[in-house]
Amino acid sequence: MTAADAAAVLEVSGLTVEFSLGGGVARAVDSVDLNVRAGEIVGMVGESGSGKSVTMLALLGLVPRPGRIVAGSVRLRGKELRDARQRELASLRGRQMALIPSDAGAALNPVARIGVQVGEGLSAHLPELPRAERQGRILDILGRVGLPRPADQARRFPHELSGGMQQRVAVAMGVQLGPDLLIADEPTTALDVTIQAQILRLLLDVREQSGTSILFVTHDMTTVAEICDRVLVMYAGQIVESGPVVDVCTAPAHPYTRALLAAVPPLGGEPPERLTTIPGSPPDPRAWPAGCRFAERCALRASMGNPSECTSKAPPLVSVADGRRSRCHFSEAEDA
Repeated sequence: MTAADAAAVLEVSGLTVEFSLGGGVARAVDSVDLNVRAGEIVGMVGESGSGKSVTMLALLGLVPRPGRIVAGSVRLRGKELRDARQRELASLRGRQMALIPSDAGAALNPVARIGVQVGEGLSAHLPELPRAERQGRILDILGRVGLPRPADQARRFPHELSGGMQQRVAVAMGVQLGPDLLIADEPTTALDVTIQAQILRLLLDVREQSGTSILFVTHDMTTVAEICDRVLVMYAGQIVESGPVVDVCTAPAHPYTRALLAAVPPLGGEPPERLTTIPGSPPDPRAWPAGCRFAERCALRASMGNPSECTSKAPPLVSVADGRRSRCHFSEAEDA
């Protein structure tokens, strides 16, 4: 075990998640390895359906039926979680690891007031807190995530809040206890630019004040570049590139990463007549192709005359320059 591994808050090895469907078995997450070190913010990016959210739910032991973890290891502070009992996992959630869901409207209890829901974590993990102090903490965190008149919002029900306000409540519930690991699944969804910036600043503050490690899931490469230390690029259930965010964003090693970056609209100058898109669609998870899963959409493969290796042989995830890893037959390995 390396020094970096020893300092890891989260260590995931070979994580595989399958869903039994009427038309077969869909392998949504396929042998994923990742780690998050103490105080680190790691971004995870990829298109919808790439396996990001299922990976996050698997870490928390919350994969919905008919899904199940069929292989791999999930260790939090060295403790194996894959086979832990639900009662043990429940005691960890909120205090040691917490989730900010992407769909706050579905996550919030429609018949409980906002203040009650935000206070549930405090009641469960800090039952010794006096009622007045608990109420003060609830109002403080609601104010920190940008909700106006926190005392008024605490008395409301979720349906009385806008989608953006509901999302801010979900962020408040995730960060209030300063967990060891915070899993943020699209935490700025439905928020305007000003509030997005406020939420990102709050996440950075939580990291600085509590030493919280953050796994930040998003579609937005610009957000990853703004707050993350490292980035994991996910496609078709696999990590296809990983490394320091500056290196990955300035000199991507995998063609999928390059395609994602090319699709980001430019901030300055004349806007393009047509935004860049990635042609085609991801493959069916019920029947992954034998070769590279990005081959049919890959501009690099097309430019090289469509070599058969891309469709006949699955590329391994190899170490490349600058501490990165890439899953491409044409990535230049460090030992090459």
